Amino acid sequence: MYDSVLKSILDRLIPQRTIVRRPRPSDPWFDSDCRQAKRVTRRLERAYCAASRRATSGTGSTSSADAAKAAWYDQRRQYRQLLNAKRSTFWCSTIEADRGSPRKLWQTVNQLLGRGKLSASTTISVDGFSQFFRDKVNLVREKTAGAPEPLFSSARHEGSLSEFSAVLVSDVVAAILRLPDKSSIADALPVSLIKQIAGELGPFLTELFNCSMRSGHFPTTFK
Repeated sequence: MYDSVLKSILDRLIPQRTIVRRPRPSDPWFDSDCRQAKRVTRRLERAYCAASRRATSGTGSTSSADAAKAAWYDQRRQYRQLLNAKRSTFWCSTIEADRGSPRKLWQTVNQLLGRGKLSASTTISVDGFSQFFRDKVNLVREKTAGAPEPLFSSARHEGSLSEFSAVLVSDVVAAILRLPDKSSIADALPVSLIKQIAGELGPFLTELFNCSMRSGHFPTTFK
């Protein structure tokens, strides 16, 4: 009943529609070697996330998580070095081949610099993105305004929550590394970049989270 009711609500508020997805073409220098290295990097990342979860829950050892992390970091470093080498080799050979034709050379340089390309979206903005979700929330509230009041059961008297447990830096870093590698166009900081600096951001984010829980205040900028 829970699934059927949720499905009926979603079908009414957000009806299914067909969209056309145009995948972004790969870079010309991204060959089979790069794809294989990327698959290995993703596999080692998933292995580290699983080992980290086991170590946190107590079903695994910290040494296994550290070994998985080291293997992932080494592979990620090799993957970036491979990308840089492939990119450099491709453009150096391409420019060298077009050296005799100034027109073709400038076309290659423009392609290298990304000139003449449209941005991923010329209409989306931060304000528009925020307004879209505000309108969606208001529509849901409007459609459910006549619904009966929710029922809540009383909490047990013997249970109490006097304070929150402090968040650890390792918890924050592990949560960041488990994020999927995808971001909104309106997001100024890609997830891939956040993962690269998770160790540097971890202490600052941990202090912000713990301060928010201690003070019982959720800043508007966090929303």
